[in-house]
Amino acid sequence: MHILLMDDHSLFREGMRHVLRQLTQEDTIFEASGCKAGLIIAAENAIDLLLLDLHMPEVDGFAVLALFREQYPLTSVVVLSASEDWQDARRALDTGAVGYIPKSATSQVMLGALHLVLSGGIYVPPIILQEMQRQHTTPLSLPILQPIVAPIKVPQEVSKLASSALTVRQLEVLCLLAQGKSNKD
Repeated sequence: MHILLMDDHSLFREGMRHVLRQLTQEDTIFEASGCKAGLIIAAENAIDLLLLDLHMPEVDGFAVLALFREQYPLTSVVVLSASEDWQDARRALDTGAVGYIPKSATSQVMLGALHLVLSGGIYVPPIILQEMQRQHTTPLSLPILQPIVAPIKVPQEVSKLASSALTVRQLEVLCLLAQGKSNKD
């Protein structure tokens, strides 16, 4: 697997390299200190996972995210950001990111999030999910669903998310998370 880390802070990239080595010893990790360098690396290598900082010089991170979704649709993009603003997370996910990890997260949380993403899931930190639900700006404020033993009916207002690369099961889990259920539940 080829992983590209795009962040303008060298100390953060170095720390992330150590965290990523806990995830895998065999994969190739590319680093780019800017968007232009990252795009050159992506053009020359088949990148499987992009870890993208939203706030870098040269180009807006959201524009890079949109570009990757367009030019490299098979590349999973996870946003790593100092911002814990739920609107940034929502915009990143709406633009096609499969994860949004605040830089304040611990390495264990980050590894768990990356495991989830690499297994086909989408990671949104609980604090951002709660704020999105509180603000009622997302279809996360849903009526209570039936227990998981019965098939979960995904509410109609969530159906538009199906076209954003979420599987039916991912939608079910998202609805349960929005109800405050634990991962175990």
